[in-house]
Parts: sequence; C-alpha cells; structure tokens
Amino acid sequence: MCCYEMGLGCRLLAVAIVLRLLGPHAVVAQALNEVANITGTSELSTQTEQPSDNDEPEAPRIHFKFRGREWHPESFGHTKCSKPIPKINPAGNIFDCLILRNVCLDQGVIIYQDSRYHPWTSEARLPHFNITDIIWNTPSVLGIGDKWKSGKNRYQFPLMRPWHHMEESEDVRRPVFSNCTTPLLFFHHFPFNVAEVYRFAVNNIYFMQQRLQFFDDHITLVPGSPPMSAVPSFTRFWLQPFSRYAVTSLGALSQRWPAGSPSAPSASTGEGEAVRCFSRFILCKLTLKKPTGAFFDAGQFVAEYYAEKAQHLTTNYTQRLTAEVPLDDQQDDTVLKVVFAVRSKSHKDIGRVLTNEDELIERCNRQELNFPTDPTVSIFRRVRCFRHIFGVDNLYDMWLVRQADVLVGVHGSALTNAMFMRQGSSLIELRPYGFSGRESWPNIYMKSQTRGMEVFWFGIDVMNETLSSPGDFEADMQPIYTRAKGCLARDRNLAVPWEAMAHQLLNVAVVSRDIWRYKVLRYSHSYYITHDIKPLELRGKDKRVPMCLQTWFTDPDDERRRAAAIPLTPEGAQKAAAAEEALLAKALLEEEARANAAVHAAVQDPDQVPQNVDG
Repeated sequence: MCCYEMGLGCRLLAVAIVLRLLGPHAVVAQALNEVANITGTSELSTQTEQPSDNDEPEAPRIHFKFRGREWHPESFGHTKCSKPIPKINPAGNIFDCLILRNVCLDQGVIIYQDSRYHPWTSEARLPHFNITDIIWNTPSVLGIGDKWKSGKNRYQFPLMRPWHHMEESEDVRRPVFSNCTTPLLFFHHFPFNVAEVYRFAVNNIYFMQQRLQFFDDHITLVPGSPPMSAVPSFTRFWLQPFSRYAVTSLGALSQRWPAGSPSAPSASTGEGEAVRCFSRFILCKLTLKKPTGAFFDAGQFVAEYYAEKAQHLTTNYTQRLTAEVPLDDQQDDTVLKVVFAVRSKSHKDIGRVLTNEDELIERCNRQELNFPTDPTVSIFRRVRCFRHIFGVDNLYDMWLVRQADVLVGVHGSALTNAMFMRQGSSLIELRPYGFSGRESWPNIYMKSQTRGMEVFWFGIDVMNETLSSPGDFEADMQPIYTRAKGCLARDRNLAVPWEAMAHQLLNVAVVSRDIWRYKVLRYSHSYYITHDIKPLELRGKDKRVPMCLQTWFTDPDDERRRAAAIPLTPEGAQKAAAAEEALLAKALLEEEARANAAVHAAVQDPDQVPQNVDG
C-alpha cells in the first residue's frame, strides 16, 4: 500500500525488484503480468482464477534481454467475466491438438502472443498444424460437391502469425484476453456433409469430452468450415449439447467491429458479448484414426439433451404425427412403426429416389406381412408405415425417430438419424444398382457405425440393372460433372421388390428388439440381402464376425424360426450368450490344435514349411 501512496518513483523501484527476482530465465509474459499488476496498467480487472499453465509442455526456455514493454508482446489485462474458466485436461488430448496461449482472432487470422513460440521471446517455432490433407465438398442446393469434377477442395494452412506492433485493429494491438472463453477450432473431412459431420465431429467431440474429459461444457465449439463459410444448421444443432455457449464459426468469432463502438452481444462467449482475444485457444484436426467409435453413445447423448427441450412440444408433435399415424397406433406398442426417409424436392431432382415408395407403404399398411400371432415369436401384431422428410425441423426429427421402431431409406444423410433411435430399433438401408457393398464403399457408413448392434442394421442391395435408373447427373452428363463410378451409382434411383422389403420387415418383427435374435440373422447373413433375397455378403468378407459363427442362409423362414426359438427373457439371453461362448471356445481349441499339429510336423520334417498357420 505504501508504494502506491509514495508515487511513481517507488513503483519503478518495485518493477526493478520484480525483474531482478524473476531472473534471466523468466518468460517475458510472466514478467509483464507482474509489471502490469504492480504499475496498474491493466485496463480491466483480472479474474482471480487463471487458466492452468500445464495445458501444453513448455518450449525450451532461453536467455533473453528484456528491453522494455514496447519491445515485447503485451497484455492489457483480462475481460470482466463471472463465468467459470473452462477445464482442460491434456491427458484427454488424443488428437494432439495445439493448446495456444494469448491468441487473438482477426477476420479469420489467428494471431498469437504465446511466449513459447513468439519470435521475440523464443527460438522455438509454432508446432506444425497441417490440414492440407483434409477435403471439403463445395456445397449447393443440389447436395454435396462431389457431383462435379472439381467439386472437391483441400484445406489450406490456417492463417497464423505472431502478434506485432503493426496490428491494424485497436483491440488486437492492445489485447484484453478472456479467461472464461476458450474456443476449440476443429477441422475434419467434408464439413457440409451430414453423415461426415456425425462421423468426425459429433462422435469425436463426444468421446473427447464425455469419455476422456479433455474439455468441459464451458468450451466454445468452432467447427472449421472453409474460410468465412457459415456452419451448417445441422452441425450447430448436433453439437450444441456439448457446450453451454452457442456453436459459432471462425468468421463470426473473429469479426471486427467499428472502432470505439461497444462490443456486440454474443451467445458464444462467457462474457455474453463479442470477444476476440483469448488466454487459451485450441486447434484440432479430427480423424477416424483414433479408437473412438462412440457413434451410438454420442447419438443418445444428443437425443437425451433434446428430449428435455421437446417435452413441452409433445402434444403438438403427437398431433402433427396423426396426419400419418393414427393416435391409437402411436400409443400401441404392438404396432411396428416404420418411417420411410423421403428426399426433399431439390434432392429428388438429382436422384436416389425410391421409385416404388408409394407401393411399398401402401402394401405395408394393407397388412400384407402376415405377422406372427404367437406373442413368444414377436412382440408386434401389426405394422404402420409412413413417410417423412428429414432436415426441415431438426427437433421434430429427433422426437420422431424416438417414436419409430424402424427407419427405412436409400443410402444417404437421413439414415444418420438412426443414431438417435431407441436401443433395439432397426435401420433398413437400400442401395441402387452398382452401389452395393460388394463393389463400392457404402458399408463404411451406417453398416459400420451400427457394429455395436445397439441399433440393428439390415440391408437390401439392388443387383439387377432394370430396377435402377440413372440420377439426373448421370442421365444428363456434362463435361464438368464427375465420372466417378461410385458417385454416379450412389445417386441412381431404385425400386425395391415388395418381397425383399417384406423379408426385412418380418425379420425386424421376429427380432423384437432383442440382440440375440438379431445375431441369428446377422450370423446367417439373412440380415443383408440382394433384391431377390440372396445373401449379399461373400464368404470371408465379414471381418467383424468370427468365421466359426457364420453361416449362409438358404431358407429365410428357417432363420426366423431359429431366431424366434430364443425366448425374450433374461434366461433366454443368458442361454444364447453361453452357446456363443461355447462355439468360440471350441473354435479356439481347434485352431490351437491345428497350430500345434503344424509345429509338430515342422519338427518331424524341418524342410517342410507350415502352411496357413496364423501368428
């Protein structure tokens, strides 16, 4: 107190003492913070709690000569904020994200004062952050950009540079840093594609936050759309449950405001107003190379968040659904509710249309399926099929799939909604001619994402060319359109014979939401068929199921009878699990016996090389 009362001379003496005590190895930013606190130059009050300095390993500290405040990066204090500081746990940083300190954003440019990497305080360079291997499709009202030859683009390196004395914007030249807002800017493949956003962003954000506690829900999520592009509405919707603050874009977060004007309100910051300088700033590149795979759990987390939001709308939504499903059927658990995902007008114009959709729904609702009447065979007595366009009202979509038992649709983004369904629900995916799992890449999406069998995946691949017709881009081929066979085949229209659809709906009815019954159909390959009800998967191609458990069906009814023989009771599940374990144990013993025999043969005849012996 006496130093402040005695005036400037005493203050300068205090500065000298602090610098002497800090020593030649001190980081400049630490010295400057002390100087600011002692001399009272901070323009705004500082929060009592500061972000941890253990977010990132320290760069090697070096000797430097402190030449005065004007020679070094300078902080002008911290914003006034009563919200909690986001918690960061570096142990959960499985993607090796950069955690930078003292960063400002200016119209898409990342400007850092981080003393570990700033050229005025360190010889260490900023760690390499390469996103040039990430691809994005040019979006349009006709869908993702891979329909055009040059529709795919690669990200460029993000614009990043050290802070300097020629900053154009006043709030960056004299930065006041936020402690309670920590942006997480992340990049991944195809940020305008619904299915890719779910695979890369929702799945990985959930895993990092809920499983690894890398960050808490006070983080500000910033999806890395291509420079100055908006974040898609579905991305904002799906990611909002992971943060207390609004999901935002780099463009919005780094936007300048007129000099001298008050900051604009913002729901994306802890301050409640626009902030562009942050004590911590995180950069991530999200891939599928890490063992996350929390697809269903991530969907349930999002669905439970919005179930509460939609609670007051339940009456309204129920009445809205009665246009397709009578109220009695909605409330009857013995009615199998099947929603067909229908494409919007703009997307129907380009392809992937189920051309006999009306016929399938009509025959379904005429009760042509002949459901089992024995309650031990199926929990369902009747079926109700209806159509819905996903993507118009995200909250209603979320509520609707929680009421349904089955989601049916042509390969596409709408099928991602299966991740929000109740456990034990089913998905029936339809693929056009030339785009089956035998010859293309559709199985990396929903078939793979449902591998945990929380949602039961069924497939019908059309293998007859007469049951498909070209999509608009294939039918009206222009020089600028893609020639990629997979993309053209994916966008074809198709007709699915009623017999194939009826086969899968009867499978779903017999499964009755039971995983052990589903496994019977899964292991016999009755779950994935051609349009004429033949096994689609070839021998040796299903790597997720041990060969000792696999068979190939010849009579679909026989497989359903085998599945129905498993009682829908805890005792039935225990017995089925024990039978599977016994088969696996037997196969392991046989494999060990073969390996031992091969080793014995090699000892008897050293010149003979063992064949087909797995490590």
